Amino acid sequence: MSYWAGAFVSTTQSVTVTANKDDAKTITLEGIQAIKGKVTANGKPVASGSVSLSGTQSAWGEIENGSYLFWVTPGTYTVEVSPEWGKARTWLTTYSGNTVRFPDAKKIKVSKSKSVTVDIKAYDKIGKITGTVTDAKGKPAKGVNVYANALNRAGNASAVTDSKGKYTLTGLPADKYSVNAYVDAGYQWVSMTTTVKTKATAKVNLKLPKVTKHKGKIVVTLKAPKALVKAGQACAVAFNSKGLWSGSDCLRSDGKSKTLTIEGLAAGKYKVALTGANTSKTVTVKKNKTTKVKMTRVAGTTLSGKVSKPSGNALASAYVTVTDENGTSLYSQPTDAKGKYKISGVVKGKYTVSARASNSKDGVAVTKKLTLKGKKATANLKLIKPSTITGTVVNSKGKAVEGIDVSVGWGWGETGAKGTYKIEGLAAGTYTAEARDPYYGGYFDGKSSKKKVGTGKTVKFSTIKVKS
Repeated sequence: MSYWAGAFVSTTQSVTVTANKDDAKTITLEGIQAIKGKVTANGKPVASGSVSLSGTQSAWGEIENGSYLFWVTPGTYTVEVSPEWGKARTWLTTYSGNTVRFPDAKKIKVSKSKSVTVDIKAYDKIGKITGTVTDAKGKPAKGVNVYANALNRAGNASAVTDSKGKYTLTGLPADKYSVNAYVDAGYQWVSMTTTVKTKATAKVNLKLPKVTKHKGKIVVTLKAPKALVKAGQACAVAFNSKGLWSGSDCLRSDGKSKTLTIEGLAAGKYKVALTGANTSKTVTVKKNKTTKVKMTRVAGTTLSGKVSKPSGNALASAYVTVTDENGTSLYSQPTDAKGKYKISGVVKGKYTVSARASNSKDGVAVTKKLTLKGKKATANLKLIKPSTITGTVVNSKGKAVEGIDVSVGWGWGETGAKGTYKIEGLAAGTYTAEARDPYYGGYFDGKSSKKKVGTGKTVKFSTIKVKS
């Protein structure tokens, strides 16, 4: 067996070598003991896989014939065993104490005088999904990416179809799954839902839809100031007749291009908008044809100001965005140490300027609507005092659960040893806290009841219960 360790014990002894004479010297490493054990799954020894240690020392090795062995210094360790990714996953990563969750792992204490045996029964309460993917004509589709994502707990798998269009997804904890297949960078895509049961195989056959690739293009000859080109701000966006984004492009920042191209368009009418410039043109694209248009991006002027925290103190490294009436934006560099920003390229018309902190604890994002007259303008923004949510996550026995991710919108927190979490930097509103265990085979998702949170308030949410 071959193992790699991230820390070693060494000793030094002097050796005298006599010419033309062999000599032998025994060197003893004091205080070294073994962590060893057997790994089983489905009641049988695991033939192969990886095993690692974390704690006083870091080490990695391989499972051979169902056994592993590490030589370590005294200390506290956690053992982790994982199946090989290149082979069918018939069991999941499991930690000492026979748990799939690292926070629940049993800590192994090694003394100076005694080795420790840690046998691990790998988590094998899993199932799989098999099936066939066919193209729009019903023929086997080779080389198609197939993915399965659990809907109520952590778990996913991926595979590629063989020459007969067949695939197998393994290592899936029991749950409902969304099974997806796609090719051609997502142009051909299909999805179905199925239920995976322990030690059972679900069958899902997928048929890819017929997809038409559109070859229509809009080529914009754009005249723009060098400063905006260099800053990567000489850009255009195409919106279809329903106002949906259909593509975008920018002039090269080195100034060596005069045109930009938006392609992959279906026949129809489009609005081509210059980003952040309140400037647009409506064009018609014919089937698989190229439509050419000339546009000019004026230099405009500057919008500057200061961003501050709710306390009124300057906020450094805040992000300021200026959006025009077409919904396209100009971006600034983060605010400086004094909270100041300066954005070039704004023109006459209506804009929305927004600011957000790089750290949500510094305040909630704020927006301000402006009508500019083509002259230099100032817009100061003061972030809103953030709110905080706290709560606890427990299992079905009422015991605190550590290592659970809890989210409310964009806010996120993780439970500690006592099962408590804190999510800061939130805007006022009504929230539901959602709990998700990041460990495969762990707890199912859970939710709190809805609760209203006021500006700058700290609110304790109802306890979330998660089931295994």
